[in-house]
Amino acid sequence: MAMVGNTLGSEIVTALIATDYAQDDGTGNTEMTAIWQAVGSAIVAHITTNAVIATTVAVASVTLVTVGTGVSGPGAGTGTGTIS
Repeated sequence: MAMVGNTLGSEIVTALIATDYAQDDGTGNTEMTAIWQAVGSAIVAHITTNAVIATTVAVASVTLVTVGTGVSGPGAGTGTGTIS
């Protein structure tokens, strides 16, 4: 699931209201939602720009390998990726 700043911000507003740290203003909480959506967007932008993913990959078996020079079968390696 991709991260979305506006969604994160709206979820923060909902959590604040649910825990009584903020009151529902009866108008859709437009101002509070805009503020937290801006914060959420900044958080998502920071994570998607700066996060590093590193993982170890284990290959248990290999199928449909063309016969020839090289090695096939179990092995290990590393992987990288991006956060969206």
